[in-house]
Amino acid sequence: MAMNPMQRKIRNSFLFGFLVAVIIAAVVVALLYMRVKGLKEEIVKIQKENEVALVQVYAVTQDVQKDEILTASEDADQKFALISVPAQQVPDNAITQANLDKLYKDENSDEYQMTAKLDLSKNTVLTTDMVEKSNEAGTFRMGEYTMISLPSKLNAGDYIDIRIAYPTSADFVVLSKVKVQDANTNTIWLKLAESQMLLLNEAIIESYIVDGTKLYASQYVDAAQVELNATYVPNSTVASLIQANSFTDYDKSLIDDANKDVMDIRKYIESVLSKYTEDEKTDKVKEGFTTEKTTVQAAREALMGDLGY
Repeated sequence: MAMNPMQRKIRNSFLFGFLVAVIIAAVVVALLYMRVKGLKEEIVKIQKENEVALVQVYAVTQDVQKDEILTASEDADQKFALISVPAQQVPDNAITQANLDKLYKDENSDEYQMTAKLDLSKNTVLTTDMVEKSNEAGTFRMGEYTMISLPSKLNAGDYIDIRIAYPTSADFVVLSKVKVQDANTNTIWLKLAESQMLLLNEAIIESYIVDGTKLYASQYVDAAQVELNATYVPNSTVASLIQANSFTDYDKSLIDDANKDVMDIRKYIESVLSKYTEDEKTDKVKEGFTTEKTTVQAAREALMGDLGY
């Protein structure tokens, strides 16, 4: 049946309206899809930003007292272990699996030995400022020194830098952050590695030679303070001895430091020493050693007297 013009017009208007509605609906659906997709991406982004990256570091598993040895081995009661903490809360000098072997493993066994520099509460994250390699490991020796100028309030367990100050005002760190084993009015006892002994002995001799030179101890305010870099540079003979006797990690690190650009410092020290003849140097060293021997002998005699001998 043929449509009259009015019917055809109505049908065409309906089809056109339907097509427009479909197009509008498609546009709305597309916009909604893009909006939903954008919201999902934003949610994922926020979730990633809120995700906490965890890092494994070592922490003490129990309360630890100052000077207590922390030992970890298969056969020992482990006083420190790995824990996971948020990365943003990890100190730069935290002890991790990456640096534990290098810093604290006993070269003669599979044990890790560290000594606490201060009291530590359970679950405290360990940092290199809180512990030191136990002096029970390696080739450490006890040294007794009477020629070092000491702080009046120095006690056993304190940490010091040993420095040498020349009359020209140049001041160098000979040994950095050394623990005092014992001390009295004019004597100090230190546990030292071979390289430390060699360095200190050379500084002692040079303090005897150069008039007005001061060899002294600078006391740390807190055991957790960061140690200074040693700036005193030995002569070639002592450097060779250190190279030949690099038993401990400290010795090896000292050799690495000696390979750096430090020759200007040694040249300066040699220029100060060059003002004295070899005979003058010998006489001054003899005088210094005599004074040192007399001081030690007097202290020992006093001790023996106190013991009733």
